Amino acid sequence: MQDLVLFLSQHQGFEFYAILTLIFVCSGCYIPISSDLTIITVTGLSAATGLYHIPTIFFCILTGILTGDMINFLIAKKYGPSLLKRPRVKKIIKPEKVEKMIQTLKKSGAGFIFFVRFMPFVRTVLFFSAGLMQISTWKFILYNGLSTNIYLTALMALSYKIGTDLSKLSTSVFQFEVVFAMIVIVLFSVIIHLKKRQLK
Repeated sequence: MQDLVLFLSQHQGFEFYAILTLIFVCSGCYIPISSDLTIITVTGLSAATGLYHIPTIFFCILTGILTGDMINFLIAKKYGPSLLKRPRVKKIIKPEKVEKMIQTLKKSGAGFIFFVRFMPFVRTVLFFSAGLMQISTWKFILYNGLSTNIYLTALMALSYKIGTDLSKLSTSVFQFEVVFAMIVIVLFSVIIHLKKRQLK
């Protein structure tokens, strides 16, 4: 993370925002970049230095995240079955994980896409799985767009208060994700319970 701070601090203006957007596009396409840590790092850097415009950072991160997620989803929708037959792809996108996510979507419905934004270790695979299932593109845009706006706003607000104290960053990210995961699990359990009651 310190390397990321150093790298980003060397760029300003359009170059900075373009690189920032590209980082988040890549994070949605199986490039091993922690989007959550990058959000907190970039916002903290801006809070500490005042060199960057927070609303523009928000727009760039949001654009990058949604673009990367959409690329992942659309590739799966069009080429998913053939891609999963390739050995190199199987090393990156585990078929057993994809199958598990497909079963979750079948059980929970497309609305689960909204909740998965708050689950950092499964969302990329689930978005790929949603494409494989031929879920409506508009539903994907709606659920993912709403949840990403909520998540990004909360995470940036948190990181703006922390600044660039790297010792606090990793702890705060972990606590933030744990709290959000717990909220998601509770909400999802309530929704499933209500659906079962309606079916009865």
